[in-house]
Amino acid sequence: GLSIPGFDARPILSSAISGDEQREIVLIAATIQPGAASPPHTHPGDCVGTVIEGQMELRAVGKDARRVNPGEAFANGRGTAHQFVNVGDKPVRLVTTLVVDKGKPRTLTQAELK
Repeated sequence: GLSIPGFDARPILSSAISGDEQREIVLIAATIQPGAASPPHTHPGDCVGTVIEGQMELRAVGKDARRVNPGEAFANGRGTAHQFVNVGDKPVRLVTTLVVDKGKPRTLTQAELK
């Protein structure tokens, strides 16, 4: 998992993909405290997710910042640098699903989000 002050993410499932030996599916549960954010990061594949609780802002390279509320979803394509920011006063809980290349680091943090 990835843990920095105010942000905690941990894999809750890693699974093979039927008929595809090159990639895997990974479910990640994350919690972001008020005022905190994930580090800007990328994945070697696709990342989709949904917010369960709280108000989050998704910041992705090449796109306008977007508010994501509970029950809403988002998608980040392969290699797109993105960051999750808690913009509310309660913890954000989200679940992301990664479809990523096997054998590569699932998450690479970026020094800065350009």
